[in-house]
Amino acid sequence: MDNVYLNMLPDVSQVNFGDVEDVTGYATYLYASSQLDVQRSATLKQAARTWVDNVRNVIGTFTPADALTVVNGYEMMHLIAFNLPAASVFLKKFRLNAFDALINGDSQVDEYEMFRTVSRETARRDIDYMGSPLKWQCESLGRWHRQFRTLFGNNRTTDHDTIEIVAILLGSNLWAFETSNEARYKNLLFSCHRHFLDDITGKDIMHLTSLTRFLAVAEKYLTHDEIRDMKHAISLAVLSLPAVNRYLRLAIKLKTAKRQNVLKYSV
Repeated sequence: MDNVYLNMLPDVSQVNFGDVEDVTGYATYLYASSQLDVQRSATLKQAARTWVDNVRNVIGTFTPADALTVVNGYEMMHLIAFNLPAASVFLKKFRLNAFDALINGDSQVDEYEMFRTVSRETARRDIDYMGSPLKWQCESLGRWHRQFRTLFGNNRTTDHDTIEIVAILLGSNLWAFETSNEARYKNLLFSCHRHFLDDITGKDIMHLTSLTRFLAVAEKYLTHDEIRDMKHAISLAVLSLPAVNRYLRLAIKLKTAKRQNVLKYSV
């Protein structure tokens, strides 16, 4: 596979850095491109550097919820741009600011994204997450496990919440709750909610994004062919939506082309 796609990198100067969907969509596209370009060419690196520089200038104007979403992409973009991890102080500022906003009632902050963020940082043994964030993480996991102790949520649980919570439970260490029954519980939990992966017609971008996370933690319960077909079906469902961000659309097309081992796509 050659590097012809690098000549097709969208011009980063056309990104609206005041629009979170444009910012994250372009980052998703660059990350997808980096998976094909293992040497990370000068063109790709420069685009990532420009993205990083612009985000540093504007992220302080974003809401805590939007800043959390953007900063999680910033970490990967910085690595692509400079072959170095981003400064933890910079990342932590916006992540902990979003955490404070969440526990103080900001419903715009995605609690599931925050849970994944705190889980990742506590796994890295970052001491600044070992107080209130870790306590909140443990309490949230316990609450979600109780909610799905009998494998199903209550009738007030939306499909979106169900998919996100089940994905988190499948991906978390549940020994404290299930002990030796953990593997059996997770197998049953997946079996009870697998139907979400088979029913994607007419779903919106939020639902399909949640399904992508669900599929990522559920791969051990599926065959290789099932995983391939489900990934492809979700990609096509996203591409069928009229309002998908332009860069996210290109990223999905690129990933689909990679799976098919061809690089024929149009903007």
